[in-house]
Amino acid sequence: MDAKITKKRLGLLLSYDWIKIIGICVAAVLVWVLLFTTMATRATNGQSFDIYLYPNVYSHIDADTLHTRDENDALSYDVLDISLNSLTSDTMSTILSAHFAAGQGDVMFVPYSEPQRDAETGEITAYSGLDAFLASYSSNCLWLAPDGSIPGGAAESGSSVTNYFSDCENYLDIFYTDGWQNPESFNEEAVRSHFDERMQGDKRYKNETQREAGRLKEIERIQKLRDAYANVKSWVTAEDGPVQVRTSQLAIDTDGDGNLEEYTWQYAFDLSNIDKLSELVYYYPTDTSDDSSDGSGTASGTSNGLCMVVLNTGSSGAGNAALRYEPFMLLNYLVEKYDTAA
Repeated sequence: MDAKITKKRLGLLLSYDWIKIIGICVAAVLVWVLLFTTMATRATNGQSFDIYLYPNVYSHIDADTLHTRDENDALSYDVLDISLNSLTSDTMSTILSAHFAAGQGDVMFVPYSEPQRDAETGEITAYSGLDAFLASYSSNCLWLAPDGSIPGGAAESGSSVTNYFSDCENYLDIFYTDGWQNPESFNEEAVRSHFDERMQGDKRYKNETQREAGRLKEIERIQKLRDAYANVKSWVTAEDGPVQVRTSQLAIDTDGDGNLEEYTWQYAFDLSNIDKLSELVYYYPTDTSDDSSDGSGTASGTSNGLCMVVLNTGSSGAGNAALRYEPFMLLNYLVEKYDTAA
């Protein structure tokens, strides 16, 4: 049998079977893409860090800004994906409802502004900025005041709630035999055990060499988290620290009876004292401040009054204990990089 490949036979094959050949090539590519997608490491909600910008807030934030892959990283090695969501007045409700329902959302940058009041009576007529956001979404935010019941919140019925600071301290205490305040009591074996337990099935750590490299990164993560938390805790308890806890006074109807009750809420970190923060994130006090209000520059943008709210979804949600405290890392980064007095 003559099976020799000749130019004539090759030409006939291409003439009659070119569709089959293209189909086989396309199928091969699809199979390869499917295998790659199936086997690749996918970021969970906890490993994704979702940043939201309130309407009229702009930034130069991107993944490269926050993840420099060196000792100055704003977030830990286990944050695999960073996303930025710019909201508008028209889209905010729709986007937040969908994202919160899907377990997405870590921090919101939102400006504080004084409520509008009636010129004659002095009564509050409208809220904007932070207070308006909290009036609608306080149940999606993490409590920063002392432990106890949240006034006007879900825990007011008598159940106790621990604040975000206490939660972080309880987590860090797992890895410090004499409490997180004593860095000399760091327990590497507790970190290694914790890492092995939570990374079961993670495709990045298939063999012992990869697992040991991961354990070393985890040891560094816990130590950096502890240092970042200690810094933030000292700042918010100082009178003029670069990060403070913002107190909001809201008169709202929480039970639908038509009567307004005034509540004192602490759900936000005030970043006003970080003097160069506007180089990264800023807002315009009014939507029509000038021609640069499209976010193209910071000529009239300011960070005075800008706050950061930690959301109780995404990595900060209760189901993601290991990465729940990344916002403390972010706050520490913001101060170290953009506060000249730090």
